[in-house]
Amino acid sequence: LQSLIETPNPVPMERWKTIGSLDPREWTTLFGASWQKRAGRIVVSEAGDGFGGRSLCLANREVPENEFEVGVFVKLDDEAGAAGLAFAADGDQRHFGFYPSGGRLRLTQFNGPTVYSWQILDELPSEHYRPDEWNHLKVHVGPDKLKCYVNDQLLIERRVPDLGPGKVGLVKFRQTSASFKR
Repeated sequence: LQSLIETPNPVPMERWKTIGSLDPREWTTLFGASWQKRAGRIVVSEAGDGFGGRSLCLANREVPENEFEVGVFVKLDDEAGAAGLAFAADGDQRHFGFYPSGGRLRLTQFNGPTVYSWQILDELPSEHYRPDEWNHLKVHVGPDKLKCYVNDQLLIERRVPDLGPGKVGLVKFRQTSASFKR
């Protein structure tokens, strides 16, 4: 303690407040919730401000226009919740989502702020999804087709004629706390 008293190294409160926060040059969060970085992972908690507790965390990097893949490992604190990938996001209310919800995998198109503007495109059980464990979600976006994978197993293949450009990132719903890596 004596050496600290003799040579103090105070950390300003403004720096303390940024510990664990996401770099705004890399990520944009929408609709509330608490998105933080911990030990190389992104962790989300609290309900978002969007309908159904929805919240987004979008990557600020450019996404190829014609074809790309996006993937993440996700672990939910409660299988009744929902969290996973967002893609073709316009930075507001429009995006697609692929995520586990209630033990099933769901592909949803979000066109607005209410449940009446959402469309569940597919909702399927999968023997490859492992509740309460890390699961790898991946979406391959082609010129007119989506392919959704869970733990490297193709689950959904669907034509989507008007996907449109947009950002990719993470999505969560309700009171779900979830961790994302890679």
